[in-house]
Amino acid sequence: LNLSFHLNKTDYNLFMMKEKGYKYLFGPIPSRRLGRSLGVNLVPHKICSYDCLYCEVGATTATTTERKNYILPDKIIDEIKDFINSGVKINVITLTGAGEPTLNSSIGKLISSIKKLTNIPVAVLTNGSLLWSNRVKKALLEADIVIPSVDSVDEKDFYKVDRPDKKIELKTILSGIKEFSYIYQGRLWLEVLIVEGINDSDFSICNLGRWASTLKAQKLQLGTIIRPPASEANPVSYERLEEIAAILKDYLNYPVEIIGDFEGKSEQKKVSAELLVKSCKMRPLTKEDIIEIYGKSDNLDRMVIELIKEGKLKKRNFGNKRFYTG
Repeated sequence: LNLSFHLNKTDYNLFMMKEKGYKYLFGPIPSRRLGRSLGVNLVPHKICSYDCLYCEVGATTATTTERKNYILPDKIIDEIKDFINSGVKINVITLTGAGEPTLNSSIGKLISSIKKLTNIPVAVLTNGSLLWSNRVKKALLEADIVIPSVDSVDEKDFYKVDRPDKKIELKTILSGIKEFSYIYQGRLWLEVLIVEGINDSDFSICNLGRWASTLKAQKLQLGTIIRPPASEANPVSYERLEEIAAILKDYLNYPVEIIGDFEGKSEQKKVSAELLVKSCKMRPLTKEDIIEIYGKSDNLDRMVIELIKEGKLKKRNFGNKRFYTG
């Protein structure tokens, strides 16, 4: 999704003042899928039902399927109110973050509260592992966009790539996502991430296409690893993604979209060290990413060098890019 954006000086100053104090919000970040997205953390780092090979947030210390109030919704709503009042322009409010958001048992209440606050669309990025639950299905019905991920419908590949909690069964997940697709009235986009040598075979893709053809979805978003992963895992080439997209299109009656990098426009701005470290903790960022998010800054290179010396940032090369992590 290619969107051009910039913040005016007033918007940017408001954002810089307020963002520093936020505990549960991050960004806005340039999302490849959603445009300028305000991220919302619903669980502490790294509470998740999966331990995906490719996760850019890092390894899951202990997987879980237990739903509870990991973070109370009122605390999150207070921060969202403050952010909205700042006047900073965003395209979407995205429930995602440092783990699986549907593990927070108050996600439905949170979505309802956000919808009462603003007309800005609410998106949920989920691994889909809990959509078999009627409570989770009901909780997500008010969201404008739900993006569940299914990396493979073959058990061997699924367990290799997503490394789920031992209580999770693939057939239950697939059934839950399919059922949800038929009761949900918003935009359902299926996400598939391809890892070289695991879920990239024609056989695996054909099986995925057959299953995905049974969903009531608006599109399938296809991608591969573009940031440093939690474990040893490699991306496939763009050419292979095109081949996979062509195979899937033979099965589906909805579009297949290859996810590319975000493109935006920036102005001359000043980035704070605190904000930069916080952002790099949420996702590895290149220098180009930082500029796209916060704008160009004369002090950026010097700041990065100092933060590395202090041990607050680390360098990590992946592919042909250099990333900075918190």
